[in-house]
Amino acid sequence: FIDEKFGISPKGLWLAERVWEQNIVKVLKSCGIEYVPMDDHHFLLGGCEREKLYSYYLTEYEGELLKVIPISRDLRYMIPFSKPEEVLDRIRKIDEAHDDPMLLFFDDGEKFGVWPGTFDLVYEEGWLHRFFELISKNSDWIRSMTISEYLTNHEPVGKIYIPTASYPEMMEWSKLTDESIGCWRNFLIKYEESNLMYGRMMCVGERLKKIGYDNLPKELIDTYLMSQVNDPYWHGVFGGVYSPNLRQSVSSSLSKVENCLDDIDEIKEQVIYDERDQDLDGFLEKILKNGELLIVLDPDYGGRIIGMEVRKKNYELSNTLRRRLEKYHAELKIDLPIDWYGKYSLIDHFFKPDMDLNSFIKCNYPEQGDFVNQPFDSRFERNEIVLERRGNIWVDDSFEPVFVKKVVMLDRTNLCINHTIKNESERPIEFFHGLEFNLSFLSDGYGRYLFLGERKVGLSNILHEIGVSKFEITAQIEGVSVEFNTSQPVEILVFPIKTFSKTEKGIEEVYQETTVLITRRFSLEPGKWIKLDLKLKFRVL
Repeated sequence: FIDEKFGISPKGLWLAERVWEQNIVKVLKSCGIEYVPMDDHHFLLGGCEREKLYSYYLTEYEGELLKVIPISRDLRYMIPFSKPEEVLDRIRKIDEAHDDPMLLFFDDGEKFGVWPGTFDLVYEEGWLHRFFELISKNSDWIRSMTISEYLTNHEPVGKIYIPTASYPEMMEWSKLTDESIGCWRNFLIKYEESNLMYGRMMCVGERLKKIGYDNLPKELIDTYLMSQVNDPYWHGVFGGVYSPNLRQSVSSSLSKVENCLDDIDEIKEQVIYDERDQDLDGFLEKILKNGELLIVLDPDYGGRIIGMEVRKKNYELSNTLRRRLEKYHAELKIDLPIDWYGKYSLIDHFFKPDMDLNSFIKCNYPEQGDFVNQPFDSRFERNEIVLERRGNIWVDDSFEPVFVKKVVMLDRTNLCINHTIKNESERPIEFFHGLEFNLSFLSDGYGRYLFLGERKVGLSNILHEIGVSKFEITAQIEGVSVEFNTSQPVEILVFPIKTFSKTEKGIEEVYQETTVLITRRFSLEPGKWIKLDLKLKFRVL
């Protein structure tokens, strides 16, 4: 793009969020990059003395050399928040204390008009004009130049190896514990939703590699690269993985690529069964897909559905997010609901017979079974995926054996589920069972409704009904609809999941997904079982 528009190939690169790993040297050099600016914090971590931060260094990986240049933390924090005269005074003090020092200012453009209050400060109050005016008036001792000009006329002062790092705030946000060291990849552990996006992105990349990038259209590669934009994969204080639209943009890009690859392989008109480690935990997920739907099952964690995609809309309904406690939540001074498990679908819950379902909304209920996050055995059988677990549930003071079987299959635009519970104990058991689904939309308003008979209920509401065997959730803007059908009347609880995350304007409430809990109350004698058939019908609107 820059070459086409400006007639020059760039030799430098701004690292996304200044995340550094040493092996990136070889990748950058293969792309023609000769230098990278990054925070002086990186250099201090690499052993550079603070007084030697006023020139550039060489770093190396497998024989490839790259020039690395420290960005001045002083300037980054002062501009544009300190008075221009104070910034000039700081530059003067550094100049007086060092021989021919280099000071590099490199920062986000949002500071100049997007962040709250900065537009008035920078433009209306004349900060930027006064700053440039001061620099011009002091050109007898301040020489302004591009990075390339400086590198052409100066030699590196030494060699440095920089550990895996980012700017100090990012290092703090990515900590898993107060005692640990921050690392950007920790976000893939901290947020399983990020890990799932990342894992799918890697799986799709492997398919592209097998075909060969040179054998694929440039537009397809560009679409794949769009899934690698960094913002949806992490969270500090603003947005990131907490933004449903950002997560959906990653899923949409990957969906488009997988659709094209399946067209190339001519496999979209049939039901395909596959396996891949999409969450990169060493266990294989089970895949069911046809031209209409792509379903990903996670047997080793509750036999849950972690992917539910309407392929003709490139829309992922499992693009959910669970409620977590973030450090800045202390500012709210209220108790927030915290989810102890991932908010996906086909999750088996066992409740106390007298439990109030309102406690489930806040996730402060006592789970009686060991099925939510424990492994299920799985196998392909004919045209189905079978998931089975022999687990236990608490009944009074004893842990009684219970068998759960889930059979999943695709029938064009329908996801069919046969669900069985068997009492394997030696005593009768009163069951209160819930089967949880979560559907992700971009909002809970603006044309998004649940239809129950003649009733039309907005997704921002809580709905609790008994004797239900059919209901439909539609989202006009996303262009998808899901109709739930059960083989017998059930009790349903439908409610929105909302999180609180920080923005430039303060903490805001963000809709993430709609939870659908299908519950039944029944008794089983020893050795007896009960079945429920579910059919989820997906429509493109």
